[in-house]
Amino acid sequence: MRKEVQDLQSFLTQKSFTIEPNVLDAGCGSRRFLKFPQETIFTGIDISQRQLEKYDDLNIKILGDISTYPLENNKYDLIISWDVLEHLAAPIKALNNLIGSLKWKGYLILAMPNVFSLKGIVTKYTPHWFHVFVYRKIYGQKNAGLNDTAPFKTYLKNSISKSSIKKITMRNNLDLVFFRQYDSKSKQFKKKSKFLFLIYVTSCLFLKVISFNKLGGFGNSDLIYVLQKN
Repeated sequence: MRKEVQDLQSFLTQKSFTIEPNVLDAGCGSRRFLKFPQETIFTGIDISQRQLEKYDDLNIKILGDISTYPLENNKYDLIISWDVLEHLAAPIKALNNLIGSLKWKGYLILAMPNVFSLKGIVTKYTPHWFHVFVYRKIYGQKNAGLNDTAPFKTYLKNSISKSSIKKITMRNNLDLVFFRQYDSKSKQFKKKSKFLFLIYVTSCLFLKVISFNKLGGFGNSDLIYVLQKN
């Protein structure tokens, strides 16, 4: 387990939930990194029936788009959206929907690429076929892009940048109670080729320098937020 996920798990373990915590998995599989009490009630929502069918531990399955599906207000103790918002054409609509469905004092976990990192910029401005190529040739995932598997079409709107998320938290009376930056792909690059890893790190630092510290940088290609509703 990655260090940042371990930190997140420790944070959640320290927090108190209801006897039967009600958890919404927004984009099925989001919770696979984390452990929850045995009594947890899991609801999964996804636009793909195939994804819903993968997870037998879901108590409730909703086939729908989190941007438009009418989620019940003040319903969930915890909502997880892990690597989902970047794949939506209207991520703010989805985010507002999730926030509305969160109970008072409930937690919203958001994980997503950093829009203004090297990974974010390359992902945003390259076509989907290139993403599939990278997954197959560099990450070694031969079935990438087939049978409803990653990589999925990516929009990575500027509206989910770090500065935008900050504004959203303030506008919706949310507190940022946990935050981590990390690099999800560096270990895969390093394992595949030390030369490839060196190119990646150098490119991150170069982008940071030429943008006067506004873009790039190594170790911040991915972000995890935990927001609490107050």
